[in-house]
Formats: sequence, C-alpha cells, structure tokens
Amino acid sequence: MAFFGLFKSRDERDQDAKIRFRQGKTRIQRFVQQGKSSAERYWQLARQAYRLGDKAQLRQYAASFFRARESVNRWERFLLKMDALEMRRNEVEATSEFVRSMNALTTVIFRNSSPSEIARMQLDVERALEKAEQQEELMNHAMDVTGNGILSTDDLTDESLEQLMRGYDKNVGLNDLSSDENFERAMQGLKLEKE
Repeated sequence: MAFFGLFKSRDERDQDAKIRFRQGKTRIQRFVQQGKSSAERYWQLARQAYRLGDKAQLRQYAASFFRARESVNRWERFLLKMDALEMRRNEVEATSEFVRSMNALTTVIFRNSSPSEIARMQLDVERALEKAEQQEELMNHAMDVTGNGILSTDDLTDESLEQLMRGYDKNVGLNDLSSDENFERAMQGLKLEKE
C-alpha cells in the first residue's frame, strides 16, 4: 500500500493512470455534448438575428456556430485517438500476460531439463517481458502526451473569424437573405468558405 502516494507500486501507478484516462475521456465526452448544444444554440441565435435584420449579431453568432462545430469535431477526433490508444494498451497488456503465463508453463514443463537450457529459455522469456513492459510504458507516455497537447484552442483567432466574415459578404451577402431557406443557404456558404 502506498504511503500518502509517495511509494506506489507499479500496479497502483498503472491503476491510477487508467482511472485518470477514463475520467479524462468522460470529461471530453461531456464537453462534446455541451459543444453540440452550444452549436445548436448559436444556430438558433443566428436565425433570430437574421429575422431581426441584425447583420452584426448574425455574423457574430454564425462565427460562434462554426467555431463550436469545429471544436466538437476536433474533440471527437481526439476521442477516436484515445480509443485507439486504449485498445493498443489492452493488446500490450494481454501480450505481457501471455508471456508471463508461458514463463510459468515452461518452468513446470522443463523442471527436469538441464540448467543451461532453462537459463537460455528464462533469458528469452525475460527479454520478451522487458519488451512488453517497454511497449506498455510507451503507451502510457503516449496517452499522457496526447492528453496534454489537445487542451489548446489558440487556433481560433479573431483574424480567422474576420476572414470568415469577409468571405461571407463576398459569397452570399446579407441583403438577399429574405427567407429561412436563403438563411440556411447563407450559413452553408459560410461553412464552405471556412473549409
């Protein structure tokens, strides 16, 4: 047992890492749901601004709508990466457990073998175990690094939003938005310009 978390065993550290990973994944899933709700709300606000004829607010809400959708898309892609890392980690753990099982089996089978044969087999098994542990450590490190790098949203600058709005005026224009159908077409034009 760990003394105030200072001297944790490898198993305890692994369990803690798995718990942090699951908690982080749950928080991201919650954030994605909130982002989808926010995008829907921005869409509704943009429609309302359009109906009121408020061009400035329409632009603001349209930009916020696309920013929210981009954010949701980015975080969903990150969740896919997390799922792939988790599957790879499970595979490495299964391989490690298999090698340990084989080590136990070979110990029983070759009890009556010569010491040199047993030593050679033991060395092979230890090498395989070391390799499995190295892969597991690499996966833990990859999960930590990936988790720390995704938290930045600095790529959504005011300049990119201004560029989006200039493209909006150029491609669609606000004066010919006389119906909900035209509004949706204008929003699609914004999306295509952004992409």
